[in-house]
Amino acid sequence: MITRISGIVSGVQISSNVTVNTTVTTDNAPASATSSVTTTTTTAFRIDNKPAFMSMRVNLTNGDSVTAAGRQNGEFHILALNNRTTNTIYSLPQPGSGMFVLAVLAVISGVYTLKVLLGFILIPLGVYAFQKLSKAKKAIEEAKKMVV
Repeated sequence: MITRISGIVSGVQISSNVTVNTTVTTDNAPASATSSVTTTTTTAFRIDNKPAFMSMRVNLTNGDSVTAAGRQNGEFHILALNNRTTNTIYSLPQPGSGMFVLAVLAVISGVYTLKVLLGFILIPLGVYAFQKLSKAKKAIEEAKKMVV
């Protein structure tokens, strides 16, 4: 359930986590390596002394007046935030098309593999992914409306 809180910001902390994945292939001469870098940024703070965080970089300063919408899971997980001091609205991005493509592929593969019973796993997995995508999209849209 999406809830809304308003108040004054304190204790702003921004953290970044950088992950580097390297794959070395030695099957063919010469050996080759590929790398990928992923950076995740989280902004943690308090709204009227209630712990909250948003999984993206948010420009906040202690004393800013904000309205946030999100889910309470111990800490308040923010989906959308309106910094009323700077008149800036932040929201998490909509779920990517990559997840949608994977869900479609799971369903299509499931249909083709029904004969070997693998389809009975892939089709429900694809349907589940569609449901999760739909719920995430609706939650972010609802949160945006709540902070305006």
